[in-house]
Amino acid sequence: IFPHRADDGTISWNNTPLNPREHAEPPYIMAAVAGMPCPQQDAAAYAALEMGISDAEFIAVSNFWKDISKSESKFDEASVYLSLIVSQKAGEAFAAFRTALFSPNGQPPQMQAIFRGGLDAYDLAFGDGSANSSDFFLSISKSTTGFQFLNFQTQY
Repeated sequence: IFPHRADDGTISWNNTPLNPREHAEPPYIMAAVAGMPCPQQDAAAYAALEMGISDAEFIAVSNFWKDISKSESKFDEASVYLSLIVSQKAGEAFAAFRTALFSPNGQPPQMQAIFRGGLDAYDLAFGDGSANSSDFFLSISKSTTGFQFLNFQTQY
């Protein structure tokens, strides 16, 4: 934001520099305004971001997770190929992860962090709520049809 002084002495502000040659970076979105207050870092709803993830990427990944974590059919659609990729042991851990996510009586895994996994790929870290460390890691990738699961790992 740059100040601009009018002939009558008033100052107005906008995103145009007084001398465009003194400002080399193109304009870009600096932040997204949250609809609610940000959670504290020790709160279950807090998700850490790796540096380099833009607001738009964070919103897209978060919206994807919120969407599929509320619908078993959407979750299964995004994970349809995962059983062909992961080992049997990881597949069993993923089945337990899915069961906990949709269990009405249990505490579902909570997304704790988003890491960049490639150009259009991300690693989502989840915890079971009993500790501050992540227990599950779900890799996703964006394609023309939306996000798909690429991998699943656990620390158990």
